[in-house]
Amino acid sequence: MPLSPARMATKPEPMLYDQTNILPTGRLIVVFSALASALLITFIDQQSIGVVLPTIGRDLNSSSTITWAGTSSLIANTAFQVLYGRLSDIFGRKVMLVTCLGLLALGDLLCSFAKTGPQFFAFRGISGVASGGIMALAMMVVSDVTTLKQRGKFMGILGSCVGLGNAVGPFISSAFTERATWRALFWLLCPLAVGSGLILYFLLPPQSIPPEPLTAKLAKIDYLGILFSSAGTILLLIPVSGIGTQFSPTSPVTIALLSLGSTLLLLFVLNEWKLAKLPMVPFRLFKKPALAAMMIQNFLIGLAYYSILYYLPIFYQTARQMSVIQSALLILPIVLPQSIASIASGQYMSRTNRYGEVIWAGFSLWVTAAAVESNFSRTFPLAGIIVTLIIQGIGVGFTFQPTLVAAQAHSAKQDRAVVISSRNFLRALGGATGLAIASALFSNTLVGHLDSTSAIPSDIADEIKSSIFSTPNMSGLMEEQRVIILDLYSRAARSVFYFWVGCIGLCWVLMFFIKDKGLQRKEEKQEITAATDQVLDEESSSSTASGDERVSAQGGKKSNDLSASMRFTNARFLTISLALYGVTSATRFHLTIVPEDGSSSYPVSIATVSRGALILSSALEYSSVFTFNDTSGRIFQADSTTTGNGPITAGNVVLFNFYTTLEGSAMERVARSDEVYLVKNGTAADNHYVWWSIPSETGLPVGIEYRGSSSADANAALRIDLQAS
Repeated sequence: MPLSPARMATKPEPMLYDQTNILPTGRLIVVFSALASALLITFIDQQSIGVVLPTIGRDLNSSSTITWAGTSSLIANTAFQVLYGRLSDIFGRKVMLVTCLGLLALGDLLCSFAKTGPQFFAFRGISGVASGGIMALAMMVVSDVTTLKQRGKFMGILGSCVGLGNAVGPFISSAFTERATWRALFWLLCPLAVGSGLILYFLLPPQSIPPEPLTAKLAKIDYLGILFSSAGTILLLIPVSGIGTQFSPTSPVTIALLSLGSTLLLLFVLNEWKLAKLPMVPFRLFKKPALAAMMIQNFLIGLAYYSILYYLPIFYQTARQMSVIQSALLILPIVLPQSIASIASGQYMSRTNRYGEVIWAGFSLWVTAAAVESNFSRTFPLAGIIVTLIIQGIGVGFTFQPTLVAAQAHSAKQDRAVVISSRNFLRALGGATGLAIASALFSNTLVGHLDSTSAIPSDIADEIKSSIFSTPNMSGLMEEQRVIILDLYSRAARSVFYFWVGCIGLCWVLMFFIKDKGLQRKEEKQEITAATDQVLDEESSSSTASGDERVSAQGGKKSNDLSASMRFTNARFLTISLALYGVTSATRFHLTIVPEDGSSSYPVSIATVSRGALILSSALEYSSVFTFNDTSGRIFQADSTTTGNGPITAGNVVLFNFYTTLEGSAMERVARSDEVYLVKNGTAADNHYVWWSIPSETGLPVGIEYRGSSSADANAALRIDLQAS
């Protein structure tokens, strides 16, 4: 009995396929290690070029535009990252993750052979497309194989991989640059990406994606959304990053690019909001103030964090005249504490089931450090810089992954992939925008102060303007002139540091809109109650003759004695039926599963014995205890008293997974029928029954998932959610 179109319109888009696969501890550790390795390689690739950009720029004769190496990667990362949530829903997480690792290997190989700046920017864009997918998909897979309570711990470890990659990357790249060539960096990363892809191909469990024609899968992709978001982002960021150096703020080209980019992004919003059947960014998510605040926070985090990793090395190498190795060393006080704090925050969330305190502390530490950072200069004490960066790194570790865990705690299970992809999209968009804004701030401040001083020879001033992000040859200058130039670079860097203070300060303010709901979420009763009322109103039109006779024979009432309700969905989580028949007491009721085609029904009797326990039995004498069909109508489980198949057990085809209902209709598995929770099963009178004792701390409601034990039946499943009143 499907819900009416009007009722369905108010609900979230259903998950295309449920890819949840809660793994036992041993298997989980192996899979998670492979995922963490892939993420580590991705962040080494992404962050390693920051400290060697001046060298690459000089080698490719592109010093004035070399920051586009970072911007192009982040633009590609942004434009495509949002797509991976839906693509993984359609094609499967494993397929997309292995594909992205292959694409990363290709991009790195091409970067190693780049001969010009534009070639290098384009090849970094390919790597950006891949790295965006790896970051999003690794987090999606972790969410698929862990419970919400476990997720904080494992997301914290993933966050440490981010910090470790940021720490190791600059050292690897600077070592290759000083000892060999920057191209050798990409010769190393290419086989590492290939190896990681092969490991995940063999270790990551296959996911249950029903066979479907490729054309049908491709038809589900939001092509307009891809076009509008990618084109709009690129056209908007090109003039923003070049204003003051390559583009005049009032030139027709600048105005045209800004206008066209803004228009395309507005069309993207309209498409996602009103037109797309499966939007990449469902804007209904932003109706929740807390979730909207967290999405904005992640955009602001991207604005600040990525420009920190790019512009601190530039500050060290220009204003303080440090070497590439020295500038890489001074990134460690951020990324190492970030890794430690990320793991610590994950442990805190898993042990306390709370995330609010750690995020509050993180933004408080980060904004404090950013305020001190805005006073950095060429003469600022080195010890003070290191202490400030350590505080900043702890703040980053306390916010980077915990904000994702908090976003998932405020969203439904079916939104898991799009929440991750939307969060990563906004963070990457913030990163690309932040690099462009930082580039404009740095360039305009430097050029503006350079034009206002007459102490610098014109030929040196022209050299500085042509190579904004690397210092000129100052060997022939007087000491006073050298100091003036270094102070100009210091002022340019501080203009970027002020920008960071504003971004993280706003993140701190947005925390007032976020309430810590914990990681042991309460069930959302309103949705099930509303659906139950609809079914009861339509009961007479959907009940079978045998079901009605059974209700009459037992003298059952209807909603007056309602003690619980059931929602039946198929393996794709589409509602099949929600029906109540023949309530005989405050603790017993009968339900009928109605297949999608409406051809027949499967009566089931369920009694809630006590809090934390259930009995399942057949509803009709001498009928099948349970008969389940897949979506094509093929019977894959039928236990009948007449055939002597015996009671349903773990060894008799079907496994039962118990789930606690979480807020937003998300489900968390708490037990399986072949574990210790099976109390007894057998035959009583005319009924078969299976009786489980659910852990007392979960109580009711629980859900039961029936899934075939053989691989052929892996997708043929019905999920039953029980809501006790």
